[in-house]
Amino acid sequence: MTTKNLFLALTGVLMILAAVSNTRGTATETLLGNVVVSEATPTSASFPGIADVTTAGDGVDVRLAADQSRLLVSDTNGTLLVEVIGRDDATIERTPVAIALVIDTSGSMAGDKIEQARVAAARLVSQLENGDVLTVVTYGRSAATIVRAEELGEDRSDILGVIRAITTAGNTCMSCGMEVAYDLLSDAPAGHVRRAVVLSDGQANQGISSADGLSNLAAHAGDAGTVTATIGLGSDYNEVLMAGVASAGTGAYYFMPDGTAMASILERELNALSNTVARDLYLTVRSDGPARIEASDILGATATKDGIRIH
Repeated sequence: MTTKNLFLALTGVLMILAAVSNTRGTATETLLGNVVVSEATPTSASFPGIADVTTAGDGVDVRLAADQSRLLVSDTNGTLLVEVIGRDDATIERTPVAIALVIDTSGSMAGDKIEQARVAAARLVSQLENGDVLTVVTYGRSAATIVRAEELGEDRSDILGVIRAITTAGNTCMSCGMEVAYDLLSDAPAGHVRRAVVLSDGQANQGISSADGLSNLAAHAGDAGTVTATIGLGSDYNEVLMAGVASAGTGAYYFMPDGTAMASILERELNALSNTVARDLYLTVRSDGPARIEASDILGATATKDGIRIH
């Protein structure tokens, strides 16, 4: 079971709707509940029906929980947990995968870290299925595509040889590697799950190098249908940056302190790839009264005429 938690700090009136697709991407909407803070309420307002609500969708369950049952009118913020859970009884079919490995080859990756990245990449390649599409992008001062959108067959020796030959040098333009990978994944065959996996210590120092900037890249790719997962390498990795990119890209975030953690990390990632129960989930937050909902502090939120929408 894969769980994705989204924590939202929202202003004023809250009405939550979830637009969830089935495995074929057909959107349906289910009203989960509403919270209304009326101007006529002198001191506080209730969160009716929100304390612990679960609704069943096609392949997912959605649960809402508020941090408090009543909100003072003078307060501006309430916090709502939105939990999306893949259902164990959902119909699961192995979906073809288009995956881009985005490997940091900057100077800070020299030694054990690049060796861990090479081994992780080789193991992931060997465990993908025939018909999956693989892209491998490396980045240091700039990005290089060393495997370009190749459909995998039984013989993967050439690809594994290219991965074993990866070396390190230069600065760290993580955004260069991510942008090239996203561009190549945009041409993936229809019906393939698109996923980028970034292996890095997160020490970005060229191109877009801030955690917020790189997270925005991943969020925009997510809006276009590509999930981004990250694997942090080395004891000096930038956890804030790597976790932020994965969160914005709606993917998993892993830390690999050494080679012993590799098997379990890749098992979890491949399980997530091959057991897709829903795609293109959207959360729409709307106001039903005079209060205003602001998206400025919610990563990946876009404004709509009614409120905000989060992919």
